[in-house]
Amino acid sequence: MQNNENQSRFEPDPANRIAVVMGTYNRGELLDRSLCHYVEQGVPHTLIIFDDGSTDDTKGIVDYYTVDRSLNIRYIKLEKAPGKWRDSACYLNAGIAYALHVLKSQYIFITHPEIIPGRNLLKMACRKLDTLGYARINAKGYYLTPGQQERIDEVDLSDGIANIRTMPNFYEDSEAANGNKDYTANAVDRALTWGSWIWGGFTAYNWRRFGGVFESETWGAVDVEFIERCRRLNVQTVTPLDVEAMVIHQNHDLPGIPPTPRNEDWMEVLRGIELRARPELISKERWEPLNYNPQNLL
Repeated sequence: MQNNENQSRFEPDPANRIAVVMGTYNRGELLDRSLCHYVEQGVPHTLIIFDDGSTDDTKGIVDYYTVDRSLNIRYIKLEKAPGKWRDSACYLNAGIAYALHVLKSQYIFITHPEIIPGRNLLKMACRKLDTLGYARINAKGYYLTPGQQERIDEVDLSDGIANIRTMPNFYEDSEAANGNKDYTANAVDRALTWGSWIWGGFTAYNWRRFGGVFESETWGAVDVEFIERCRRLNVQTVTPLDVEAMVIHQNHDLPGIPPTPRNEDWMEVLRGIELRARPELISKERWEPLNYNPQNLL
């Protein structure tokens, strides 16, 4: 149903009340599985997807879910030097700014293309944010091993992501393959809150208080600064515990998928960085719909 002129001028579109922002680069297969589960969320929402120069079928996948599955997707294709990897922080901030100042979204979450959401995630995240003060929602999730990722399509997730637990030796394989015991499936089940950002966000009001995410082209810096800034600013982190408000972190270290360059440079990047609110990173000026160049945002 179309809004009349007065409604469109003064009232945000209900479909934009909840916005989810992500950046992707040549992870079409992983994005496909994730988008399938946004179809099942049961609440209107908008996906803002920045494609950082993909050469795979990312655009075709987005078109399919937009046209055939009726997801409300705003898709922005970026340009960069072929094969270059960069952290998504610069355009995630542009997406947050777009959701805040253009879409007038009330709840804004940021994530990655490989993150499969449980079917109750959006509903429970927004419901919890309505009861909290200065707090962020941060989902926890099962981190798949490369072997589990290769077998993911053998598990029927159509009834919910909890079925990932039925994968043969799911817990045993997670324990054997994961070098960080805090990220095993057993540890995830026990965790009451989750600090590392894989899917989470704030109300629009609290995004303005907290500001955008730290911008760096080095892997790891964004997540660490996010966690430490929350602590410094006394931002409460709340994690929904219902399994269908969790996520699945697909493993992207597979043949044919460009690897994320992991190193410890983020430690040097963050040395001396002030942990403060950064509202300038998500100001109205950060979104330039007709002349978007992420190099201007670094």
